[in-house]
Amino acid sequence: MWAAPVLVDVVLARSTQHAGSLSPVSDDSTNKPLSIPSPPRVLAAVISAASGPEASIPRLAELVGSDPAFAVQVLKIVNSSLYSRGSKITSIDRAVSVLGTRALRNVALCAATTSCVRDRELGDFDLGRFWEDSVRRAVVGQILASRDKGYGVAPMEAFTVGLLQDIGLLALIKTHPELGGDWMEVVDQSAEARREREIDMFGQSHDEAGAALAEGWELPEELAVPMCYHHNPDKAPEPLRGACVLNHRAELIASVFTCADRGAALTRARRELHDGAGMSEGDVDQLINETSDRVKEAASTLGFDVGAQPSLEEILVQVNRGLSEMNLSYEEVVKQLEQALAEKETLTRELEARNRMLEQLSVTDALTGLPNRRAFWGRLAYDLGRTSRGGALVLFVGDVDHFKRVNDTWGHEYGDKVLQAISLALGKAVREQDLVARVGGEEFAILLPGTDRPGGHVVAKKLLSSVASTSVEDDKGEPHRFTISLGMATAVGPYTGKFDSDELAKRLYKAADAALYAAKRSGRNRAVESERAVGWTPPVAAALKVAKAS
Repeated sequence: MWAAPVLVDVVLARSTQHAGSLSPVSDDSTNKPLSIPSPPRVLAAVISAASGPEASIPRLAELVGSDPAFAVQVLKIVNSSLYSRGSKITSIDRAVSVLGTRALRNVALCAATTSCVRDRELGDFDLGRFWEDSVRRAVVGQILASRDKGYGVAPMEAFTVGLLQDIGLLALIKTHPELGGDWMEVVDQSAEARREREIDMFGQSHDEAGAALAEGWELPEELAVPMCYHHNPDKAPEPLRGACVLNHRAELIASVFTCADRGAALTRARRELHDGAGMSEGDVDQLINETSDRVKEAASTLGFDVGAQPSLEEILVQVNRGLSEMNLSYEEVVKQLEQALAEKETLTRELEARNRMLEQLSVTDALTGLPNRRAFWGRLAYDLGRTSRGGALVLFVGDVDHFKRVNDTWGHEYGDKVLQAISLALGKAVREQDLVARVGGEEFAILLPGTDRPGGHVVAKKLLSSVASTSVEDDKGEPHRFTISLGMATAVGPYTGKFDSDELAKRLYKAADAALYAAKRSGRNRAVESERAVGWTPPVAAALKVAKAS
């Protein structure tokens, strides 16, 4: 009977291969307990009785006869190509006797499998498509087992495992019916891709869920192990590895019918069955055609209908049609490529222009067109670094005098005109390499790299004069003049020690700002210099440095 350690092995194998790859749809999706379908009562009794060491043919016949639908199905199976041995069998006793306990158990399992879940439990999942794919795997497994005894699997048992091997997916969908439609979007991918998608969606794969189901149904190991290891047959226990290999190869052949890329699926099936089983391309092609012929009958025997299955010739027509649609002429491909490259080049130029514009906007004051506060701080830190190698630097912080009165008297629109006029006046009073920036409402910063204290005094007079001589007409055409107050601070190089340029920039600005307020207090329309040059290190740091040196 089914052994729990096998389930543990499967879980460990998957968790090793996919460590860190789980992406459950939600925390609730993985925490929800797995909903394991239960077989109908009579079928469960048949499976249990047929699996016991003292199975009784009369008792089994009695159980089969107690369920008319199952009795009809047993008769159909025993007389079908799945198990037919010649003359038609019409009695249940005879059918059970001919099948034997093990085959009857498998028949009951097939019936239980196809009746344990209903459409309404699975959301938008296509149950008919699922069973059609499962029957196809079952038929391929049966054909392989009948042709090659080396797998060590009876044909009816191979059919049963093929039908059961993906039933764990039904448990996953039944547990999460809201994901049934999402699953159908990947149903035509390869078996490996579908399995990865299961792990992403549900937090586990169908073979893991199948292991739990096999344990719950108490299936024997000859059925349970192939269900769990058909994706990794090389990891299966040695006595049953052949059955796992068989189911893996059945999946390869079945994929030729279901994959969106049938050409790739056919190529892979031919290659792997040639390398692993010594089958020629013709043998594989014959297997595909035989599968196509048998699926419809097998599905009917199990009680449901499927459409006509494509032959290998029809599959190849579809593959070639797809290749033809993809096979554009060389000239057309080159033309499209040239067009794409030209469009890419144009887009690249446009993107570069837009990026330059955005960069400029990010450092420009929208009203005055001057560099903004962000641009000023970056330039100040940069120029301090250059000054540390030699020379001097002067910083002015300026504020328009009585600007609040301007807005209150003539309005904010006129106030904007005043700021624009003063911006132009400040720019005229400095060199091209100097920087005038708007750093606040009516506050400006003027940076003079390579300028010492005497030079700063000269520029201060130019700045005050340029602003004072500028007039701005109001909406009545009357001109008005304005003044600005300036605070001045200086940094003098060279300095060979270590310093923090951002921290120094803040201290320099603070010193100039303090001098600005002194200019305001002393009457406005003037420049006041900070009492001393700003040191390259903070006062506390400088004191510590002196103490350490002494």
